Amino acid sequence: MKKMKKLTALLLTLVMSLALAVPCFAAEPEENPRENAICLKEGDSVTINGITATLKKVDEAENLDAVRANRHYLARNIRWRQANPYERDYICYKSYGDTLVIDLANDGDAVEMYLWLFRHDDLLDDLMYYFDADRQSNYRLELTNYFSSLGTVTVEWSVMQLDDYPMDFLFNAYQE
Repeated sequence: MKKMKKLTALLLTLVMSLALAVPCFAAEPEENPRENAICLKEGDSVTINGITATLKKVDEAENLDAVRANRHYLARNIRWRQANPYERDYICYKSYGDTLVIDLANDGDAVEMYLWLFRHDDLLDDLMYYFDADRQSNYRLELTNYFSSLGTVTVEWSVMQLDDYPMDFLFNAYQE
């Protein structure tokens, strides 16, 4: 009788374990967000769903432009000299302008910038852009027509080094 109880308990445990494992085996593997990301190269201008993303190199004078009255800064003159990634998220409001501009003046080694845009509607998918910033280069990423139909958009960005060295860059983000 004792052996029968043990065998029954073992079979019951096996059946319950398999029942719990079925959803795990049936689940789709999570997709890498970068697989669906839009890779931008210097000079690229890409329009998706009416939103235009433009990446260009700018000279130092353009990058250190004087503060203008029509800009609403999300991040102003942030100097990052650390090995850990720079990661922030902000809420952008349509009332501040329909163009989001990010200036990255890279003074260190090459870095990689990711930008995720989360919308508060179900009509369009979230967008992710990324680009590689060369050493000693200044970049400007402009997103136009993004705020035309929405009140708010969550923007999350991160900058990571491509090598194992500390980063050194100046970062500005604003709406106009």
